[in-house]
Amino acid sequence: MRDDKKGGLSADGRLRYFNWFFWGAWRPTLYDLDADYTGTQYLTPLPVAELTQMEASYSTWYIDVHSVKTKYVQDENGGGVLTGMSLQRTPGFLSYTFGMSIPEALDGQLAAQAGIWTLSRTKNTITATYGSLVLTGEIKNSNSCHSIVVSGHFNRRVGGNPGPYIMALDLFIDGVLSDSAKIEATLATPDVTIETIIGNSGQTGTLLAPVIMNIRLTSSTPVTVESFSKDLCSREAFR
Repeated sequence: MRDDKKGGLSADGRLRYFNWFFWGAWRPTLYDLDADYTGTQYLTPLPVAELTQMEASYSTWYIDVHSVKTKYVQDENGGGVLTGMSLQRTPGFLSYTFGMSIPEALDGQLAAQAGIWTLSRTKNTITATYGSLVLTGEIKNSNSCHSIVVSGHFNRRVGGNPGPYIMALDLFIDGVLSDSAKIEATLATPDVTIETIIGNSGQTGTLLAPVIMNIRLTSSTPVTVESFSKDLCSREAFR
């Protein structure tokens, strides 16, 4: 299903959920297949509880199937090392989203793959460097947790793709777009198996495994930047 459409069935097969992005907004509908087996008459007014449950189930499924299944091993400093799924874990090829949550006190390197990309914090400034493309943004609140998300697309001349080389990335801080850039260049990836380092030796606080997805988050994707960012900071370590 395209990213401007989403849908599914309830576990008992009674409700059919369909939602599509039209004129800048999502338009949800529900069909009761027990009452109308053809699935042509949508319910009105929409039953809020059932719709909320279907939306939540769909988002959980969507994130799971598009998440890159990496292995995360924490170190003694509270950071960790991310390995596995190298071609999707390493940016530079097609759609990409990297999201992590950080405690208020953490400063310095946040994440990096040596020679490929880095994500860092200096006081309240976040800097994401992907080759010649650099994004910066400011943390503007004092929350106990901050979500940092880099999302975009890398176009390469491979196979039957004529190009051009394109890097297009967005930086979101706490769910808000902080910087965006698009350049005609490619990201150097001399060795995609290089481990991803999370955190730094002088950090304060424990970092959970980042979430990497093989999609680019936009206003019309089934999972929005806002919900994705909120979920990063709602995990166990930040409750």
